[in-house]
Amino acid sequence: MRKTHDPQPGLGQVGIESIELDLRSRDDLLALLIGLQHLYSDETFRERLFALMEEHVLPGVDRTVGQPGIEMWRILVLGVIKQGLGCGFDRIHELANEHKTLRRFLGHANVWDEHRYKHQTLEDNVSLLNPGSWSRSTG
Repeated sequence: MRKTHDPQPGLGQVGIESIELDLRSRDDLLALLIGLQHLYSDETFRERLFALMEEHVLPGVDRTVGQPGIEMWRILVLGVIKQGLGCGFDRIHELANEHKTLRRFLGHANVWDEHRYKHQTLEDNVSLLNPGSWSRSTG
């Protein structure tokens, strides 16, 4: 079964709400990470967001299975980055594997954590969410 997120940080990890961001950065990724950090910090909102995500998984997708390690939080982070930057899976693949701060948001904060995302895994999982349906959701 696909997990939403693991609220317990692993050894050497910092909670999402405690990740220090370089506010001097002028990169467009920073604004997205600040927004994600704010969303994550509000537990009530975060749980509501996960419920909405479950609602908007593409029809016909079996919600009881999923590759271990690709939690809904990680799918959300990668989906927000993809949509926010208007980029393709090649850039998401590079960022998910190489961008230090983004890897912290994905739960890979340890220098010895050498987990690498495969391009197809990212594409398969991030594509589970239907971005068009989000714009019609209100309330």
